[in-house]
Amino acid sequence: SSLACSSGPDGAASSDWPSGEAWALGERQLVIGGVDSIEGHALFRVRSAFRTANGEIVVADGSTNEVRVFDSAGTLVSTFGGTGQGPEEFGGLARLYLVPPDTIMTLDVATARLGLWSPVGTPLESVSLPLDLRPDVIRRLDDGSLIGVARTRSERRPLGETWVDSMKVIHIAPDGQSYFEIGTFPNVTMYAGPAPTGSGTMYQ
Repeated sequence: SSLACSSGPDGAASSDWPSGEAWALGERQLVIGGVDSIEGHALFRVRSAFRTANGEIVVADGSTNEVRVFDSAGTLVSTFGGTGQGPEEFGGLARLYLVPPDTIMTLDVATARLGLWSPVGTPLESVSLPLDLRPDVIRRLDDGSLIGVARTRSERRPLGETWVDSMKVIHIAPDGQSYFEIGTFPNVTMYAGPAPTGSGTMYQ
């Protein structure tokens, strides 16, 4: 099958692209999750996922705060984590990263904690990140230090105001206890609108 969409002279959608320029969609190769999934395979609020070099698929399920590892055929191999404040639990599992060749790195935004795990969920290392920033990690460098991004906290704004938020890019020491700022950069456009409850202000 193919997919093509462009705007016609009047701005309406049109599929009249020149022959050979439409996107061709390949056949679906693998499905994980879904309403008909067997026990342990259903997913909800997937926060992050990646594929390892050997074809395994690692998924962060935000509804259960679990990391689930599937083989290349989509069969569940291992599960670890869960909701809690213990050393092998997560308060808010938000991100997964692959540290080559096969180490799983997790980011818990509730506790600002970074974890390193074996492919079967054996804890290898835990690093507490700066609580004053609660950064989102971009990459772990070869020396164990981290590059992270932290959004600046917006001041209260009047209803209807629009502004460009900013973010800090920081370099974090391997132990997570110190960092220095690489720079501050424009982020997303924010808007101060009424809260759904009708009382207060919501920034989005």
